[in-house]
Amino acid sequence: MAFNIRKFNNAEIPVNVKEKFGTLTFLGFDENWKMVDGEPVEYPTHAEVFSDKMQETIAIKLEEGISVDEIPFMSEVEIVGQATIWIYDYEDTVYRGNNNVSEIKALAFSLRAENVKRVGAGATPQPKQEQKQEQKQEHKG
Repeated sequence: MAFNIRKFNNAEIPVNVKEKFGTLTFLGFDENWKMVDGEPVEYPTHAEVFSDKMQETIAIKLEEGISVDEIPFMSEVEIVGQATIWIYDYEDTVYRGNNNVSEIKALAFSLRAENVKRVGAGATPQPKQEQKQEQKQEHKG
């Protein structure tokens, strides 16, 4: 019985990221994957994170057209929105010495999510001057 990748990917089965992958550490946005349907795009399509529970790097496939906040290297990040697993065919050529070449064909996965954000980065705080003006207006009313 063959495993149907397309059927699995279309099921969009949610994943509890914290439970399955533990703490995620931001490594960067993958600039090599800035293509959608064969056309170049200006926004990143994948983020690279390190999972402390798996002890591996994981690619996170991001939604189209996202805006990206600056995330410092090695910051703890969290997934924005619901995450699902995305399975794809993985092919690679490994060279060991002069005449020893191996072709690797397997299945691999990434997470699919809306975006990633730095842990603790919420709504943008208001400047102190605006906060003082709002407090004055509240006391008048």
